[in-house]
Amino acid sequence: MKFETIFFDLDGTLYRNETGLWQAIKNRIDHFLHDKMGFKWEDIPKLRQTYYKKYGTTLKGLQIHYAIDPDEYLKYTHDLPLEQYLKKDPELHTLLKTLPQEKWVFTNSDSSHVNRVLRIVGIEDCFSGIIDINATDFYCKPDPIAFQKAFEIAHVKDLSTCVFIDDLIGNIIEAQKMGIFSIFVCGEIHQENGALHQIRHIHELKSIPVLWD
Repeated sequence: MKFETIFFDLDGTLYRNETGLWQAIKNRIDHFLHDKMGFKWEDIPKLRQTYYKKYGTTLKGLQIHYAIDPDEYLKYTHDLPLEQYLKKDPELHTLLKTLPQEKWVFTNSDSSHVNRVLRIVGIEDCFSGIIDINATDFYCKPDPIAFQKAFEIAHVKDLSTCVFIDDLIGNIIEAQKMGIFSIFVCGEIHQENGALHQIRHIHELKSIPVLWD
């Protein structure tokens, strides 16, 4: 078997962005910045973009500059009725079960949110474990330290035996730099985004037969 371990991102990867959930989470982040921290609405987009580019997530930037409680932030931003956005996906369950590799969820979110999503989508029995933001000591993708911690948790010795699947191009580019076979879940295929392998949504994994070799 060419590949032994697959790392899956969660939000926007194991469910489609069209569900509206990821946008709802982003809206909750904006409200946290405004309602809890007092930022002006007009300043929030630039702040979040700055933190994303520099630290990988808004949370990491807030921890560094404002020493916020990450548990409070995560609880607030994920306080959503997930059942209104997600539903069981038996097709995805079947697809994941056919993959012969060990599978991990590797996310900048927290395990509580991950477990809720996996349960509702009906794929909680498809993974060996969850590598969340607590497991990586709040280092976030695309920080190489976050990747290294994930490899240690999953007992990966040879990066050429890994697959990484994510919906954010910055994370994909970083993984490609490490020599990891990476698949960009991009919604729309674009030839000039730097991703070597692209699918529109997770169900198109079957279009990459090397995963079953």
